[in-house]
Amino acid sequence: MKRPFDLNIPSVEHYPITKVLTRSDLTTSQLVLPRRPVEEHVVPYMDDQLRNRLLNEDKRANIWLVDDELDIEHYLTLVDREHRFSIISWSHVLQTRNLVEGQKLRMGWMNEKLHFLVLDEGLKFMHW
Repeated sequence: MKRPFDLNIPSVEHYPITKVLTRSDLTTSQLVLPRRPVEEHVVPYMDDQLRNRLLNEDKRANIWLVDDELDIEHYLTLVDREHRFSIISWSHVLQTRNLVEGQKLRMGWMNEKLHFLVLDEGLKFMHW
C-alpha cells in the first residue's frame, strides 16, 4: 500500500536517473541500468570503499535500494557489467510492487542509499 502524499519525499529533481521498465526487468531477477547515468549520478557520491569495490575489486557492491513511496528498504547488489550496471536480486522489489512494462522509475543516490520512485502508477485509472 502506498503511503499518502508525503511532503518529506524529495522533489523529482533529486532522482536524476530515469529507467523505463522492460519485460526483462519484470521477468528476471535483475534490473538493468544504463551505464552513463549511474556513472554520473551515483558512483561519484558513493563513499570511497563502496566505489572501489564496485569499480575495481569485486565489480559489485551491496547497497540499500529504498522505495520512497512504500518506505521499504531492500539490501541488494549493484554490479558493474561491461556496458551497463545491474541490480541483482531485483525480484525482492517486484514482490512488493505491481509494476508493468513501460512504467518509469526515477532514481537518485541520497544519504548513502539508492532511492527510487515509480512514475505513471495509477494514471491509467484517472479519466477526467
